[in-house]
Amino acid sequence: MNKPDSLPPLVREWIERGRQDLGLAALGLDHEENADAVAVSLQQAMEKIIKGALLATGWRLRKTHDLESLLYELIEHIPECRDYLDLGRILTTFFEEDRYPPGSKIELNVEDMHYYFDNVERFLDTVLSWLNTH
Repeated sequence: MNKPDSLPPLVREWIERGRQDLGLAALGLDHEENADAVAVSLQQAMEKIIKGALLATGWRLRKTHDLESLLYELIEHIPECRDYLDLGRILTTFFEEDRYPPGSKIELNVEDMHYYFDNVERFLDTVLSWLNTH
């Protein structure tokens, strides 16, 4: 059983950076004017968590922000991650709209932000559970 401290340093660093992005998202959750920052932080959190988990499988790091394609790779190792495909698609869209012109302003209410945040937290728990047993 791998404890977080026994994970390879690079895997541990990717997961920790994902947690940091999740923490940044938490700071803006109750303020609709922060929707852009929250959405991008959630996308980044999920991306880093996925890449950390994939690196633990021997995956070769590649530059992409497409959560759906990364999730399909992760599903080969953690089938439960299939439950997060829609979340990955949505967060990727938010990221692209915010980062690449011409993009529109991300409109999320507080309830939506909490919903996405809670789902990324559950995703992190799923990945950590798998990492701790492999």
